[in-house]
Amino acid sequence: MMTGAPEQTGQRSGLFYRILAGLVSLLVLVALVLTSVRLLLTPSYVNFEYRTPNFPTDPFGFSRADRLYWSQVALDYLLNQAGISFLADLRFADASSTRQGFHSWQICVSRTIQRSITSANSATWLT
Repeated sequence: MMTGAPEQTGQRSGLFYRILAGLVSLLVLVALVLTSVRLLLTPSYVNFEYRTPNFPTDPFGFSRADRLYWSQVALDYLLNQAGISFLADLRFADASSTRQGFHSWQICVSRTIQRSITSANSATWLT
């Protein structure tokens, strides 16, 4: 009559460990994906990518130096807690200095991406 009790306890602990193993696997997967995305948001990766031989030319006429500069500005914005004015106040350095560096739709999209990155960074530190 006592033989059923240990089996039931063993089944419960087996289920607990399977659930725990699944949860740990899921957290490791999330941490790896978020860490990979964060590595893509480094100046080193951007410099490497812009210097690859088959990287397409800019359809708007930006030079490689211009693209590297503006990509660094965009990365700085995405990784800090600055408001919209960080991008909205930027101007080109040439004669067209009254022209904004970013269009309003780009600023809006960048703000959404910044919020996502901030959330992802928080989640990465929690895992």
